[in-house]
Amino acid sequence: SEGSAYGYVGLLYYIEPIKNFVITPYTSLGLYKPADTDEDLGGPIEFQSGIEFGYNFDECGVASIGINHISNASIYDRNEGTEILYLKHAFPF
Repeated sequence: SEGSAYGYVGLLYYIEPIKNFVITPYTSLGLYKPADTDEDLGGPIEFQSGIEFGYNFDECGVASIGINHISNASIYDRNEGTEILYLKHAFPF
């Protein structure tokens, strides 16, 4: 809402250890442009890694809870980083 942007591309691995229960670890590389009021993460190149735990409702999609970490892995002088805890529902199409 303040004009910041974060775009990324990455890899994820979908694991279903028990029927309909899913675990999804992921990692990505992205570019971050903060708004004047947002936290400065140290530079534009940022790395993201995280994990989601969810339940697959088949025709109704997957509901999950996840946590991730975004930082620049100390490639800049400042490495503030941030953590995000989230709930997500992915609808099938």
